[in-house]
Amino acid sequence: MIALGKECYHEINGAIHGYGRKWSEKDLSSALGNEVADLVYDESGNEQIRSILAGVVATEFEKAELEKVLASTDTIKDWQVGEAIAECYLSKYRNCLFPWPDGRDVRRPKSSLPGADLVGLIGEDGETRFVFGEVKTSTEKKWPPQVCGGRSKGKGLGKQVRELCCDENIKNRIFLYLGHRAGAFAEQYKVAARNFLLDRKDVHVVGFLVRDVDPRPEDLKSIVRSISSVRSEKTSVEFWALYLPNGKINTLAESVSMARKGGAA
Repeated sequence: MIALGKECYHEINGAIHGYGRKWSEKDLSSALGNEVADLVYDESGNEQIRSILAGVVATEFEKAELEKVLASTDTIKDWQVGEAIAECYLSKYRNCLFPWPDGRDVRRPKSSLPGADLVGLIGEDGETRFVFGEVKTSTEKKWPPQVCGGRSKGKGLGKQVRELCCDENIKNRIFLYLGHRAGAFAEQYKVAARNFLLDRKDVHVVGFLVRDVDPRPEDLKSIVRSISSVRSEKTSVEFWALYLPNGKINTLAESVSMARKGGAA
């Protein structure tokens, strides 16, 4: 199960918050063996396909072939597990709804998806708004790691969060992307869409860092400060740094694969 983790630090600059939390070995193992493995391998999506084809796939041969296709995912990467951890964490502790895993939109291996790592809805203070998130997974023994980036350093976490706060083209594209796929969450989408159309800045943006080193507030201090100077009052922003046990990131893909096969995570 997804644990909240032990609080390590809390950075605040104006309305921007940065939370540092630490998972134990038990916390990580439980997450990888349950929600994270289900999300990485899209078990709910696979079950929907089985249900749709229940009256069509009848013979044992056909059933076996279907299971081969359902199991034929691309090789899972450690950073993909990091993104799944972030999604599960925000879904449980920030009341976020991310309607489907990114893998459902990938038509070709290594193809990139538009906009942000995480796109969905957040329910907060009786309102529903769009939530856009960026996730970085780092094993670097440096505080902050290079993936956090600075004001002008490549596509670091800080720069990508600033883009999600300020770039209307990116937000418009994600708005349409979610709208074309609204389906079962159409009612929540309508509420969030109305807020968005009244003010393009009325969104929630999250930066999420997954690390396997000792927690230090330097990881979030500078980007929390830098975002305060560019965001609109209507745009709420938060950062999370989730610290896994030391040295665990390079084993995430292997661990989640073992969990899916019924072994220990």
